[in-house]
Amino acid sequence: MSANLYLPPKAAYQTSYTIATPGSYTWVAPNALNTGASYAINLSMWGGGGAGGNSGSANGQPAFGGGGGGGAWCNTQCTVVPGVSYTLVVGASAGASYIQDSLGQIIKANQGGSGTVITGGAGGTVTTNQPSKVTGTNSINGGAGGNGSWWTGSAIVVATAGVSVGAAYGQPGGLAGTGTNGSSGPGGASSNANGANTIYSAGGAGGGGGAGYSNGTSNSVTTGGAGGVGRIQFSFTVANGGSAGSAPV
Repeated sequence: MSANLYLPPKAAYQTSYTIATPGSYTWVAPNALNTGASYAINLSMWGGGGAGGNSGSANGQPAFGGGGGGGAWCNTQCTVVPGVSYTLVVGASAGASYIQDSLGQIIKANQGGSGTVITGGAGGTVTTNQPSKVTGTNSINGGAGGNGSWWTGSAIVVATAGVSVGAAYGQPGGLAGTGTNGSSGPGGASSNANGANTIYSAGGAGGGGGAGYSNGTSNSVTTGGAGGVGRIQFSFTVANGGSAGSAPV
């Protein structure tokens, strides 16, 4: 009589996804634990950064400010149910990112504001609409865009610099653009993502766009950079021979 043979249990492993292209995606939560029980995904998301404003076009005309960085959720746990379809929206420049189910939005990273005359755009905020499904709420607002500076014909008037968010999750946004006789505000700061640091450039993921710069002459308008697009990243544990499911589509 032959002995019974037993296969060793399949080891648990992590599955992760990153969505960096703006748009709406659908993800059906798989039976990851092979028990039909709900489980947590470890989720991070960034709203799109606001656009940097255009420069002034002549001496004494103030430049616009840089765009604000998008709000962000970092390493936040969101409970999902096997078989349930979730919508994940990645914001474009100046667009919000969020995850929702049939009851509506669960958590949302709002977009940064665009730069206006002199004033930098406000940083994006974060919201929780179904708090019972969210734990480990590590969230942070995006940094405000820098205010604009301008050339008076004899000197540069330098406005207040942009605000950087905390070191734990944030990095400074784009630096001020500089022209022959003028400069503009920097792009806003963003959680875990830098705005670009070149003249009137687009921000990095979630970073605010830098404002355009003026060289102090007429008809010298330059366009501010677009804010960085949002991003969603999440991971979860597959255990007990459960299913990893499919990527969001």
